[in-house]
Amino acid sequence: MKTNQYMGQFLETIDLIDKQADEAIRNGKKAKRVAGIIMSNPGIGKTSTVNLWTQYKGYNLVTLTPSTYSVDDILGLDVRVGDEVMGYRMERIAPSWFHELADKAQNGRRNVLFIDEISATTDILQPPLFRLVFDRVLATKRLPENTLVIAAGNYSEDLNNAFKMTAPLVNRFMILNLLNTDVSYRELLEDEEDIDEISYEDIPEFLGLTASSRKKYDFNRFKEWVGDNLSEFTPGKAEYVEGVDFGGLLGFISPRAFKFSMIFAEAYMSRFNDPIWMRIVGDTLGMSNKREGNAIRTVLMANESEFLAKESREVKTFRSLRDEAFSIGLTEDVLKGLNDLVRNATLSNTTSADLKYFSDIVSKYPTNETLDYLNRTLIKKLS
Repeated sequence: MKTNQYMGQFLETIDLIDKQADEAIRNGKKAKRVAGIIMSNPGIGKTSTVNLWTQYKGYNLVTLTPSTYSVDDILGLDVRVGDEVMGYRMERIAPSWFHELADKAQNGRRNVLFIDEISATTDILQPPLFRLVFDRVLATKRLPENTLVIAAGNYSEDLNNAFKMTAPLVNRFMILNLLNTDVSYRELLEDEEDIDEISYEDIPEFLGLTASSRKKYDFNRFKEWVGDNLSEFTPGKAEYVEGVDFGGLLGFISPRAFKFSMIFAEAYMSRFNDPIWMRIVGDTLGMSNKREGNAIRTVLMANESEFLAKESREVKTFRSLRDEAFSIGLTEDVLKGLNDLVRNATLSNTTSADLKYFSDIVSKYPTNETLDYLNRTLIKKLS
């Protein structure tokens, strides 16, 4: 379904960015870790999709549900340790989920800390959770470096209380809003296979993880457009926007969110060719100050033509056509390319290497009549 592909591609991109930051940190450089949050109404498959994705990637998964925990469950307990001789002191004992994360990290595989139902977290828990997600610190202990942090939440209208995520908390996430209109009920009706029954081989297609060789968007064009339209990107407040068609949670623009969004856009365009990056970047940046009441998402989508990659025709050579003919066969495109080269061949622009490459093709396909004709034509032109 579309929603599963949106989530799969979002997770894949966040993972790519986080691994690059992890590599930089290991090399002694400073780098900011980017956490992702998936927001939707309940029952859209956020938790199942995260589980499916981590299973496919072979990552260790630890799920934390703050709405069912107390502060001590998140931070651990303060206990008195020592004796009468050496004296007593208070020491914080890490909670079980942290020990699980640390233990799993020992197998050398990447960790994923999934914070589910984060939007149902109480005000009391938000500060320690804030530090855990973004400073990656639990009291005096640090999360294992090779750990990706992902969160999921429901919109405020779906919660029993009047909870609102604080602006600083929202500001440090890349946001993926999933809408009811993203759900294909026709597909649900016709698809007999449940998400939990997807075979391992089908996961990449189901989650849209296959990278495209054709790049639809050009990051440099997008970056240039942003530079020309910086008035769109000015500080504002994180907002819950109810009853609108572009999602219930919008971020707000800050230098950090702006930087994260540009990093995300570049990473997404390097791997995928669909326009979902505009939704994620736009919702993470929030509302346009210049166009009051419009989400940045809608501003980006209105300017999509400015970000499209310009098509450039690949220059065919005798060598590239030889390689193509040997790898995928003597196709119509190969023959057409050879016809163009032979038609334009002269003594001055045709080298002995070109003749060798062409001879290699003729030798591999000696019975092809079109190739035989082109060979005789080329010999005649260069005689």
